[in-house]
Amino acid sequence: MTLRRLIPLILLLTLAALLAACAPPSANSTPTSPTQAPAAQPQKEAPAPSPTPPAASPAPADIDVSPAGVSLDDQGLVESWQAVLVPATLYDNMHPPGPTGLPTHIQILFNGVSVPKEREPGAPVIYIIPAAAYAQLWQEHDSRAVADQLRMIKAYSRKLPEPKPVRGLPALPVEETFGINDFATQLRQAPDKNGFRFVGRFAMDATPLTNEGLRYIYQGFTPDGRYLVAFFFPVRTDALPDGLEAIPQADADAFQADGLGWPAKKSAELDALPGDAWEPDLTKLDALIASLSIK
Repeated sequence: MTLRRLIPLILLLTLAALLAACAPPSANSTPTSPTQAPAAQPQKEAPAPSPTPPAASPAPADIDVSPAGVSLDDQGLVESWQAVLVPATLYDNMHPPGPTGLPTHIQILFNGVSVPKEREPGAPVIYIIPAAAYAQLWQEHDSRAVADQLRMIKAYSRKLPEPKPVRGLPALPVEETFGINDFATQLRQAPDKNGFRFVGRFAMDATPLTNEGLRYIYQGFTPDGRYLVAFFFPVRTDALPDGLEAIPQADADAFQADGLGWPAKKSAELDALPGDAWEPDLTKLDALIASLSIK
């Protein structure tokens, strides 16, 4: 074949190759393309967390009785009474007149008072205090004062000392007994030997005896020994003047001459009085505290 006839043939083959390269791929052909990442799958939304129910307020660890479980017969001595749960107070020995501190406890308030802080000083009250927690609270601050008083209260509940003391009787809580028990009379043991009562006062300084500040004071324990029961109720008697201004001069002179002997003599005189010589009748106060029930 001559060169003149070969050139057209080469041009024809080249054109055919170019046309084949530019043709679109067939439906069955696999295109060549860069490798692509698989399309992201839609994420399922995580279920919303269910609301956490509020935790129930735990019962105080030191007390397992409630105000609803308290009952008593008030003997008609008060208009009304109400038992309330009182939160713990921290031990505090930085403020006068002395150390204080109580575990969670129950107070029985009288005559329409429903908040402990609203009770007037000296007004009637009953405390129901977990004894072990009370002692521990003070012992954690290097004080055995409460533990020692609890031990003495238990001893007096089982057997009263002879001769009967006329001062210095054990009594708690200290929130009610600031000062010194400088006078006591009408000391009697509870029939069930779970407690004792007396009429007395706590004073910050030495003064002649009057009705002012005198209270019926009960100290004892629940039958299982777990709770201290303390009852304070103001009392008076016609055998004493109501205030210092009414003290006979002879009594004032006797007190000045013998500040310890004279109250002891008065204690013996008042100890001989019957229960109904006091207002209110001491036997009714005995019946009130004896009726106390805690479930």
